[in-house]
Amino acid sequence: ADELFANRTLLELLGFQAPSVYRMNEEMHRSALIGMRPIPKDMAELRLKFCHMNRRPIGGLHIRKVDKDRLPTILEVHGLLSQGKTVGYYGSQAKHLLAMTLPADVRLPGLTGCLDKMIDGREAVLYTEPKLIPAIMNHINNLAHRYAIPINVVDE
Repeated sequence: ADELFANRTLLELLGFQAPSVYRMNEEMHRSALIGMRPIPKDMAELRLKFCHMNRRPIGGLHIRKVDKDRLPTILEVHGLLSQGKTVGYYGSQAKHLLAMTLPADVRLPGLTGCLDKMIDGREAVLYTEPKLIPAIMNHINNLAHRYAIPINVVDE
């Protein structure tokens, strides 16, 4: 897809436009602010690229398993929030279980929302079902490798 986005003439003929994150990365590269590669896929990845460039550390991710027998209480979630941590969930089962446990006014972000807050330097706690943990770890490790940034992940 990167080759397609780089070919402006073809994109115009097709009636398409490169994604805004791609165009921003390209403009910053032209302005000699950053290198063209790696090409970020979303805004969080573009921000990771800046963290690498500025050598700015990011917050860590704590993964907590959730199932019918292991549900966080409202006190636990509010305690984490009051400590300045971001609390999120990943996976449809985790979303369903947390919706049954937490009041409707408690809105939690997903993995991307947690990553966004981690880039701001905050610690994040992500509730997920156990079977998704390898995919989450793989995704975070790929981002850390791609942008040459250490990301601390703890499977609790």
